[in-house]
Amino acid sequence: MEIVLNIALPFFALIFCGYAAGHFRVLGEAAISGINSFVYYFALPALLFVKMSAIPIMELFDWRFVVAYSGGGLFTYLLCLVLGRILFRSRLAEGALQGMGAAFPNVGYLGLPLLIAIYGDKAALPAVLVLLFDNLINLSLTTALIEADQGRRRSLLGILWTVATGLARNPLLVATAAGLAWGLTPLSLLTPVESFFNLLGNAAGPCALFALGATLVGRPISDNFAEVALIAGCKLFVHPLATALLAFQVLAMDPLMASIAVIDAALPVAANVFVMANAYGIYTARTSTAILVSTALSVLTVSALLLLLAPS
Repeated sequence: MEIVLNIALPFFALIFCGYAAGHFRVLGEAAISGINSFVYYFALPALLFVKMSAIPIMELFDWRFVVAYSGGGLFTYLLCLVLGRILFRSRLAEGALQGMGAAFPNVGYLGLPLLIAIYGDKAALPAVLVLLFDNLINLSLTTALIEADQGRRRSLLGILWTVATGLARNPLLVATAAGLAWGLTPLSLLTPVESFFNLLGNAAGPCALFALGATLVGRPISDNFAEVALIAGCKLFVHPLATALLAFQVLAMDPLMASIAVIDAALPVAANVFVMANAYGIYTARTSTAILVSTALSVLTVSALLLLLAPS
């Protein structure tokens, strides 16, 4: 209970503060956009660079983590897609976005600072692996299914190239790669440089949580809550359950790494899903509602999971 009261609840309280600031127009859209840009292009990359540069990657990398998390995510994606097609007669493109919403957690803005606060720096690498494989698997699969539904004939190589170029422009992944590369050298960061990155990176957690709350304000709301319930339910319950079965039972992973995988999987729907829906002009209201609903419910579900898995 202490870890929920002392770490999880203050994290969610920061999200609420951001939401209140946006709702009562303490911050305008331009200010919220500026905070998001600061987090995405400066604070989080600085945090990832300094953490990755100090991580002994060969000691901490565990292929079972990737299999457990990605396997649980792919199962959840396909289950939600199939259920959406059967229950709601969703088009293939809509089903793909339902699946993506069910399997794409908000690791960057919520999971990364939360897990580092709970487990320390050793949680940074698993969180980065989640970011990488979510983008590789979810974005590639969703793009392919939407393109197929819309009658476009793009090759698999073309889709992978689009995803790969997007990843290469992602400042979080670029900072991660730069940090890992620096960590492989015998060089250490100069004290002023390390202090700069630490100072900037320390702003990532609170600013990311505040920005997350602010961006929830004014999201288009859908009245089709049955479909929203399917996405949010699969995201908050099915995804972590499937990951837990793989991590703890099938692969018998180290309990700490298994716990990190499950907590990552239990996070609410990421904004990337709305970005994808908006890019294609389909299913935007329901993905937006799923983000809002899953984030609100995650206050309870993630806190309950932390009671079971987090260190005492």
